[in-house]
Amino acid sequence: MSEFGKSTTGRLLSFSLAIILAGGGLAAVSTGTLSLMAMGFPLMIGIALAIVAVPQGADQFPYHTALLLFVLPTSLFCYGITLGIIMEYAPSGGYVLLALAVIPLASALMAPKSASGHAAAA
Repeated sequence: MSEFGKSTTGRLLSFSLAIILAGGGLAAVSTGTLSLMAMGFPLMIGIALAIVAVPQGADQFPYHTALLLFVLPTSLFCYGITLGIIMEYAPSGGYVLLALAVIPLASALMAPKSASGHAAAA
């Protein structure tokens, strides 16, 4: 895992992605008002975590942070469209999103120790 993945910024972004994917999966498999809340709130929380991660990573990882600023809005827009399609035509695809949410969560929680021997700051 790269130094970026071990950093606070990388972990915040991993948690952000896990929250967004889990919320989308929950939105797809549920119905009614819960579905709309499960689509909106995790997306806002994920975006807020990403906004918090940007200034923290700008000093140590300027390339990754600049790339994040360009890629994140477009990818979230495409995710929103894809989630709408999944919710409308294939709600069982929400289980795939729930399973995919485990990957960035495990990545953030199980990040190896940094080169100095201390655990990376969470």
